Order: sequence, then structure tokens, then C-alpha cells
Amino acid sequence: RDIGEAAQFIQFLKASLPATHPAQRAASLNELLGHLEAELPMVQAALQQHSGVGVAGLDPLSALQDDVEALRNEVESAEAEAQNVVDRAEEAEVEAASISRRDAVYDEDRLAEATRLNQECGLWRPQQAEWERSQ
Repeated sequence: RDIGEAAQFIQFLKASLPATHPAQRAASLNELLGHLEAELPMVQAALQQHSGVGVAGLDPLSALQDDVEALRNEVESAEAEAQNVVDRAEEAEVEAASISRRDAVYDEDRLAEATRLNQECGLWRPQQAEWERSQ
């Protein structure tokens, strides 16, 4: 079974290489891997030169940096939105308190006016009673 898997692996690797690649002539998996390992520094240097991405750029952890940055941006956006909601809630509380104070002042004014009218009415009652007796 191991020999069959090794043969499949060799075929897979050779299929991914150009037809003129020297590793195409490798007779064993060890020989094929030896060719590829020998070329690794040249491939890394070429990758660094053309893309600015070194071996570290091929590291799975560094490949996740974009995801981490995107998540960081989403978190910052959510925090900004949450702060916006808090600010609007605080403004609504201030406005509600202002309306409440305004309503309380209005109610106090109406109560004071009703008390004044009641007092005036009390002053006029004796006069009204005297007028009614004189009629």
C-alpha cells in the first residue's frame, strides 16, 4: 500500500511541474523531493523579489493577518456604532429631562393661577351674597 501511495504522490508532484523540469526525470520520491528542496531557496528568493512576500508571507499565521485586520476593523466599526447609540440615548435623556422640567413649570404655573383665582373668588363671594340680599 505504501508503494502505491508513493507512486501516486510522485505522479501528482510531476503533474504539477513543467514538462521540462529536471525533477521530471526522478526515479524515486526521495530523488524528486531532493530536486524540489534544492530549488526551494531560489523559489523563495524569486517570490520575495516579485511579490515582496518572503517565506514569512507563506506562513499560515501571517496569512491570517488580513483576516485579523478585517475583524479589527469590524470591531472598531461596531464600537463606533455602539458609542453613537450611547450618545443618542444620552441626548434623549437630556431632552426628556428638559421636557419634564418644562411640564413641571407649566403645571406649577397653572396651579398658582388656580390658587389665585380661588382666592379672588373667595373675595367676591361676600360681595355677591350682599348683592343678592339687596335684590
